[in-house]
Amino acid sequence: MSGTYIDFEKTAEKPPLGNGSMKLLVLSGSNAAQFRLSSFSGTKLSDITDMSYYTHVASASGGLVPYIILNVDQNGDGTIDDLLFFEPFYQDGSYGPSLPSQGDIMANSWQKWDAAHGGWWSAYGDAGAMPGTGIMTLSQYAVAFPKAVIANSSLGGGIRIAVGFGDTMWNNSLAHVDALTVGTAKSGTVTYDFEPLLTVKSAADCKNNGWMQLDSPAFSSQTECVNFVLGKMKKSLNQ
Repeated sequence: MSGTYIDFEKTAEKPPLGNGSMKLLVLSGSNAAQFRLSSFSGTKLSDITDMSYYTHVASASGGLVPYIILNVDQNGDGTIDDLLFFEPFYQDGSYGPSLPSQGDIMANSWQKWDAAHGGWWSAYGDAGAMPGTGIMTLSQYAVAFPKAVIANSSLGGGIRIAVGFGDTMWNNSLAHVDALTVGTAKSGTVTYDFEPLLTVKSAADCKNNGWMQLDSPAFSSQTECVNFVLGKMKKSLNQ
């Protein structure tokens, strides 16, 4: 959508993993910047053992922190019946006393959010999952819908990390996300380390095993890397 940006970049404050993170920027809050993960379509909510991520925001006011949306097929028929929302704003222990307190939102600091054991609300209030004091865990929701699975849509993956969709309150919102982790009882745990693409700028970047760190493009040897640089230089001189 216009006015929304996602990028992978080096982060000034060291992120949980590596040196980079995912930047999400939305200029108009009625839109949303969304990262979609499609690898877990068909995963039962009751099989989720881990779902967590780290966020970094410049301001703690308003609770404007990247949140998760799950597309949910409640009965396994391939149709998306519900959207579940995990919002860090509701995770301080005051909205769901039976849920673990994950603390207040902090500015200018990396903060971990445990969505697997935190509180969610339903877009339609299904299973009684409502914003505020009606939040519930994924396992509690799965009691009401034991066949519920994550479902991809025609637009992309069924797990989304988003900023926006909140009208003007989200205007000009900038946030970073790193170390998204998803674990299931059947397939184990995967953690996503969001790093910027590393491109070769000179032959020096190829040396001392530097070619092994490059991914835009990737190379199979130092020689291939150096030849790529020389080819670019030759092409530039002939233009």
